[in-house]
Amino acid sequence: MDSKVQFGANEQNDVELVRQVVWQRLRNEKWNQLSVNDYGFDQFVKFEDNSYRFIFGNLAREVFWELIGLGILVPGQPSSQTSQATGYDAWNLPWVQLSTYGEQVLKSGRIVPQDQLGYLKETKTIGKFCFGDISEHYLEEALRCFSRSCYTASVLLLGVATEASFLQLCSLYEKSIADPNSQKKFSKLQRIKEKHRRILESYLALPGAIRQQLPDGLDVTLAGVYDLIRRQRNELGHPQDARPEIDREHAFALFHLFVTYLRDIEALAAHVQSHGL
Repeated sequence: MDSKVQFGANEQNDVELVRQVVWQRLRNEKWNQLSVNDYGFDQFVKFEDNSYRFIFGNLAREVFWELIGLGILVPGQPSSQTSQATGYDAWNLPWVQLSTYGEQVLKSGRIVPQDQLGYLKETKTIGKFCFGDISEHYLEEALRCFSRSCYTASVLLLGVATEASFLQLCSLYEKSIADPNSQKKFSKLQRIKEKHRRILESYLALPGAIRQQLPDGLDVTLAGVYDLIRRQRNELGHPQDARPEIDREHAFALFHLFVTYLRDIEALAAHVQSHGL
């Protein structure tokens, strides 16, 4: 957030707003320690009056517990702090600090699946052409599963969101085909794999000067990232002989890949919309 947010009568039940402020404070201050009784959010929030500081603080504590559940925060203070200096047991609440995993999450960038609302907001900002209601619905479900440590389900749903966004690119591509016969042939393709191959071939056939105007690595995105995420969906969506092994780090990496994939196909979609392919 670039400026202070307002918090008063209209916002007093808005836990999503509070969640975003907590994440912003995490990113800005890189908390090494914090008391869950800390109400010091004046740097980020403009309160209607003093009573709303306590209302905000109570909602912030709910968010702290969510972050503890996600493994972002852990109870206690850094080992360099002592209980004698603070008057509290330094290993326990009310003190919390970033976990090692929490530090890795913050270092990974601004768009992280642990911050559900922030992640969804950013993807909606990126997705002008290929991120519609269906993609958004499945991504929301994927994020909810991730937040509840249901990593296999989250990756499965992320794959569906990926496919839904690619189908929107296919629709734009079909409309851009000038030759009626070629357009008819593409519309008759039933398997998404066939549509994927046709779009990749059309992209690779573009003159080099035009491809240089599109994102570097778009060919890798089209050929690799999409296939990787969708293959996860196909494998996880059918019974396998072996139990699927999708851990937190694996799912986390795929959510990052989805953002890269969406940015790249949006650039391609913009080109298709303006010039065809």
